[in-house]
Amino acid sequence: MKSIIAILLTLPLAAVATLNGRCVKGSDPLYNNFGICVKTSTCKHYGGTSKSGLCPYDDDDVKCCVVEEACAECGENGCSICQWTNQPCDMYWLSNRCPGGSNFKCCGPAL
Repeated sequence: MKSIIAILLTLPLAAVATLNGRCVKGSDPLYNNFGICVKTSTCKHYGGTSKSGLCPYDDDDVKCCVVEEACAECGENGCSICQWTNQPCDMYWLSNRCPGGSNFKCCGPAL
């Protein structure tokens, strides 16, 4: 019985950082706000940079990824960045330019 309780207590922790999910909070605001947990090969494919330790419950090849300026060119209103769609975007949402699901898109100038 005690082992079942111990397993159940770890379940909420395992859900903190998941593949295509938000990174856990660290000391870097860029990764805290704009990071997504993806495989390092996926991050590289999208032109992103990876940071270790922010997706602790995933496989070793899953890291926190930030994609800046690679999802679209810089424009009059600023440069692009992949971000969560529940955050404000002062430019335009551009699909199919970022890793993850439909809730993680490129915020960038219109093409």
